[in-house]
Amino acid sequence: MVIKEEKNNNKKSNNYPIKKQHKSCVYKITDNILYLNQNNDTVQGPKGDKGDKGDKGPKGDTGSTGLQGPKGDTGSTGLQGPKGDTGSTGLQGPKGDTGDTGLQGPKGDTGDTGLQGPKGDTGPMNTSVQNATGEPMGHENRLDSLIAFDYITRKFTIQPKTTSFDVWVLGNEFTKDVSNNIILDLSDGLHYIYYDGSGNLGAQQTYFKFNQQAPTAYTYYAIDYSNEYMLFDERHGIVMDWASHEYLHRTRGAQIASGFNINNIYTQTSSSNYFTDVSEAMFSISNGIFYDEDLKVSINNLNGSYDVWGQQLSPIAKLPIVYLDGKVWRKSTATNYAFYTNGTGTPYYNTINKTTGIGSISNSYNGSRYIIQWITATNMVNTPIIAIMSQGTYNQNNLPENEIFDNLYLVGFPIVEFRPLYKVIYEIDTSKTIIKARVYKTQDIRKIDQTVLNII
Repeated sequence: MVIKEEKNNNKKSNNYPIKKQHKSCVYKITDNILYLNQNNDTVQGPKGDKGDKGDKGPKGDTGSTGLQGPKGDTGSTGLQGPKGDTGSTGLQGPKGDTGDTGLQGPKGDTGDTGLQGPKGDTGPMNTSVQNATGEPMGHENRLDSLIAFDYITRKFTIQPKTTSFDVWVLGNEFTKDVSNNIILDLSDGLHYIYYDGSGNLGAQQTYFKFNQQAPTAYTYYAIDYSNEYMLFDERHGIVMDWASHEYLHRTRGAQIASGFNINNIYTQTSSSNYFTDVSEAMFSISNGIFYDEDLKVSINNLNGSYDVWGQQLSPIAKLPIVYLDGKVWRKSTATNYAFYTNGTGTPYYNTINKTTGIGSISNSYNGSRYIIQWITATNMVNTPIIAIMSQGTYNQNNLPENEIFDNLYLVGFPIVEFRPLYKVIYEIDTSKTIIKARVYKTQDIRKIDQTVLNII
C-alpha cells in the first residue's frame, strides 16, 4: 500500500473518494492507497476480507414525491380483451323528436282473402216506406230454399237448402231455418201456396193476392190421378214491387229470352224409306231461358245434379204430354216421343167438346193423316218443357199448316206461366209397326204473342 498525504486543496478526484474519520485523523481510501490527513497520526494496514453482510436496517421514511416528469409516448394498443358481461339496461331516456316521414315503400302482394265474418244484425228499417208500399214482397234468394210436393199425403214442403232462407211479406222479413209444410185440401184443381203477413205458409184455390201474399208455388192436383200432379215454382224476388208483378202477370205473361232450338230432326231422302226407323219421330231441344216477370226460368239439359228446371232435352227430348180427360187435365209420363201412344205405337189426339168442356182421347184416324203437338216451355218443376196434345186430326183438305195456337181449348188449363215454342206436325201411318208416326214438319212459334189465360 502506498501512503500519501492528502492536501486539502479541494480538488476533485475521479475515484469519488470515501471519506472516513478516525479520532483526529481524517483519511480516505482510494485504489488501496491510504491518504492521511495533515496530522498523520494513523496508518491503515492492508484491506481485510469482506465481512458478512449485516442485517438490513429498518426502512426509512418515504421521501416526498418529486415533480412529475414529462408524459412519455403512448404505447401501442394491446389486443382487445374478451367481451364483458352485458350490464343491466339503463332507464329509458326521454322520447326524441319524431323524424321526417320516409318515402312510401312499394305496395306488397295482396294477401289471401280471410274467412267471411258472421252475418251482422239487420239494421233499422224505414217503417214509413214499408207501411206505405207494403214492400219488399217475395223471396230474397230463391236458391236458398228447396220445394217439394208429396202427392200421396198432399204435403207441400219448403226448406232451407243449407241453414236458412228469408222471405219478405208487406215489408217484414221472416227468416226460416226449419222446414215449413202445409197439407193441401183434397180437391181437384189448382192450389196456390204463399206466405202471409205473419210469415206463415198458406194455401188457397183462388189466385194470389199480390198486395198481401208472397207467392211461393202452385200445384195442379187431380184426386183420381194424383201421381200426375204438376208443381210450379213461384219464388219471385224482392226487387220488383208487387204492383209491377201484378201488372206484368195480367198483361204480358212469360217472355222468351234465348235458346230452345229444335235439333236432330230425322229426315229420309225417299218417301219409300219413311217409318223405317223410330228416330224419325224424335228430336232434341237446346237449353233456353224465359222470364216469368222477374223470375228467370233457366231450363237445362239434365246433367245428373239436382236442378228444379232440369230435364232430359238431348240427345233425345223427353217431354210429358198434357191433355184434357173429362174435366181433368192430365200429364203422361215423358218418353222419347213427343206424343202419347198408351203402348199402342199410334199417337193419340184430344177431342174436346167446347160447349161442355169435356175432353177425351182417341187414336182412330178414319182416313186423316196428321196431328199437331204443341211444344211449350213452362215453369213446371222437373219437366218444364211439355207437349200439349193435338186437339184434332188433319188431312190434305184440312191442312195442319193452317192451324194456330190461339185455336186451342185451354179453359181450366193447369199452367199459368208458359211460352209456345214449336208446332210439330206428325204424319201417321197405322199400318206400320212399333212407332206409327214421323216428324213431318216443324214450325217455329217462339215469336207469337203470349196467350194470357183468364184465371185471375
